Amino acid sequence: MSKVPVSRRTVLKASGAVATGMAVGAIPAHGVQAVRPDTGVSVYPFPLAAVCLLAGPFQAHTACWVRIDTATNWARVFDFGSGTGVNMFLAARNGAGLPRFAITTTGAGGEQRIDGPTTLPVGAWTHLAVTQAGNLGVLYVNGAEVARNSSLTLRPSALGATTVNRIGRSQYAGDPTLDAAVDSARIHARALTAAEVANLHTTGL
Repeated sequence: MSKVPVSRRTVLKASGAVATGMAVGAIPAHGVQAVRPDTGVSVYPFPLAAVCLLAGPFQAHTACWVRIDTATNWARVFDFGSGTGVNMFLAARNGAGLPRFAITTTGAGGEQRIDGPTTLPVGAWTHLAVTQAGNLGVLYVNGAEVARNSSLTLRPSALGATTVNRIGRSQYAGDPTLDAAVDSARIHARALTAAEVANLHTTGL
């Protein structure tokens, strides 16, 4: 059972406060806390200092808590890129209603993907994480590995200096805005271990 800090996730969910220099133990991270992408603000930019952590050539890690309020396909939890041709994203639901991580430098047809096996719940807090070490990408849900791709040859650094880095909004204008609360979104400059991801979940970070 995850230890979700209920007071923070209910009181601060609409604050949109930006936090940098967050840490998990001694692991440096940058991120944002407690935003509602659908409540009156069309874009939640991710701090540039955080996205710059993805510039490393081999390893990266992204994680967040999300509470989906309306299930809509292709709504993004996050989407970092410079348009529809160059981006990496985590969608709460792909066309089949399953979570998807994807990265591309040549548009949708060139995406390298990790698709989860089950639909994310509506109305409940869920911890999501994606790690990449070398060619191995792993998708975690609530601290447990649910899918992997061992042929993830594209690195986040291949995206270059991204110009559109957002929580809750897609690079594609036709995709819906995420109707959800997102908390503790963070980026690490290395791939966390399975034990470290599980710890993020159990401690509610």
